[in-house]
Amino acid sequence: MLFIVAGNITEKQIVKYLTQSLAHRKIKNKANLRKESKVFLNMPTLNFTHKAEQAYVSIFLSSAKRGDKKNNIIESVFTNAFGNGMHSLLFEKVREELGLCYHIGMYQVGFEELRSLVIYSQLNKKNINVVREVVAKTIEDIKKDGLDERRLEVSKSNA
Repeated sequence: MLFIVAGNITEKQIVKYLTQSLAHRKIKNKANLRKESKVFLNMPTLNFTHKAEQAYVSIFLSSAKRGDKKNNIIESVFTNAFGNGMHSLLFEKVREELGLCYHIGMYQVGFEELRSLVIYSQLNKKNINVVREVVAKTIEDIKKDGLDERRLEVSKSNA
């Protein structure tokens, strides 16, 4: 898992937050959190204040290892269906239907063993928690019901 932090924050604050947030994980060497990091939607968030009303939120999910061709293809199709473009579930639900953000999407990022699916949104900071809840519920709905045939076909053709 790769954490990217920008802003006026010290390394001590980052390590303290990650140590608390990752307490449920068996971390062999807490000084090297990079090797064992994993973030879930229901974990506490680290918030920084700024005068602007806008916010940029990223939610990191674990991903298949590079070279796992079957799961990499599945992830590409899922990424397209869930959050890549104007046909995606996130765009249609969070932006168009609910009007909670300026932009929302999803992409894959990573190197060899360290890979993630990243859900990101640009939104008014008052909508952060609602968007996180909608994203979590949408993931649960997909787990339960799968993707509809139309969205699946569009996503396959764009993967």
